Amino acid sequence: MQDADGNFGKEAVEAGMGYKPMEVAIPVDKDDSAPLEGTHDDLKVAASQIAERRQQEMNPLEIERRYNFQSGSKAGQQMPENETIRAEQAASDLSLARQQERAAVEAEADKLLADALNQLHSGQELPAGPPEGYSEQAQPQAPQTESAQP
Repeated sequence: MQDADGNFGKEAVEAGMGYKPMEVAIPVDKDDSAPLEGTHDDLKVAASQIAERRQQEMNPLEIERRYNFQSGSKAGQQMPENETIRAEQAASDLSLARQQERAAVEAEADKLLADALNQLHSGQELPAGPPEGYSEQAQPQAPQTESAQP
């Protein structure tokens, strides 16, 4: 079934209900569909890391995410609710947003560490307890190593 605008299937139904495709600011990277390479053990490690990360994300904080205009006179304003987006594009956008949030958390942790090191090098005494603004989530996990005892 085709509508007057040449839309088929789901797009035709959505257009009939007043919805239209949203203009994409950052298109989906097509290279994500490449097959994984590596040994069986490498793939098992990657799968276990993904499973662990998903387990940690099972109870995420409620974060409202929405699409905003990226440029023009409406920059920063919320996109109309009658615009749709493909699932692949939404997944790509969510992944990018999470990467940016992780980078911001890591940058904050790096800044806290740098400030503490600067205080140590300048001879200032460090305050007891974690610094203001510190959260467990911002602390990167250090690899566990065994130390040899004499």
